[in-house]
Amino acid sequence: MKTHKTVYLLGSGFSKAAGAPLGRELMEKIFDQHDKPNINKMKHWIYKHIFPTKKDWISNCEIDELISRLTLHCYYNNQCQHTSEILNVIIKELANSVNCQLDKADFAIYRNFIERLKPRDTVITLNYDTILERSGIKGKTRNLLKLHGSISWSWCSRCKYYTFHSSWQTGMICPKCHYPLLPLIVPPQITIAEHYSPLIPFYNYAINAIKKSDRIVIIGYSLPATDYDIKMLLLLGIKQNPRKIPIYIINGPHCDIKNYEILRRHLIKIKMTAEDWLKLQ
Repeated sequence: MKTHKTVYLLGSGFSKAAGAPLGRELMEKIFDQHDKPNINKMKHWIYKHIFPTKKDWISNCEIDELISRLTLHCYYNNQCQHTSEILNVIIKELANSVNCQLDKADFAIYRNFIERLKPRDTVITLNYDTILERSGIKGKTRNLLKLHGSISWSWCSRCKYYTFHSSWQTGMICPKCHYPLLPLIVPPQITIAEHYSPLIPFYNYAINAIKKSDRIVIIGYSLPATDYDIKMLLLLGIKQNPRKIPIYIINGPHCDIKNYEILRRHLIKIKMTAEDWLKLQ
């Protein structure tokens, strides 16, 4: 009996059931720490240099947008040290905040999802968190592609050393240049090829998986206009796939199907949230 090759594409909605803080929730968790003087100083600097026309930027900005803007500010200001230091602090705070929340989470519905995976399936996730790892995916499939990095991976922003094998923790030092290591996190608006070359092979693997798949299941992801890399990845993989594969969309009953029409395939909208769908697995 033939088994399907399914590609699962996971967005932030997939992680919601575990209580993982989403974009704006993370902003509030990071910047509402009034007991940390450096956070208050950062808020003033970011308002002045990054969001000069947005007084309410904390409540109206996604964490991905902030990291993207800081990365670009650093890049176009010749690796401005102060911007780089602020970016590093925010990435560390993000990782610690997510880990703190996941330490209290129940992963039962995610374990059920993982148990249903077939050896030929591929899971592409755009989430930084470690929900899948904590739920036991390592022993189930080797085809886990984290295209936007992970809070558990480490890299050095100075010499570009990286490792996927040791879980990042505060205080880790680069073994090559002795600079503090950071979680390897890639905001979606940043071009992967220029800034985060370690992840390029994952994009190639993802395109190849889509090219050979029998179906795609998109869970908790709205395919926003700013995710150029993901749109191109999907289009390239689908174009090279000789079959007219169906694409299932699980992103709540009110998600706009028009966001996905660029994929030009048979779109099947499942009117459930990612959490409700996971509970049925």
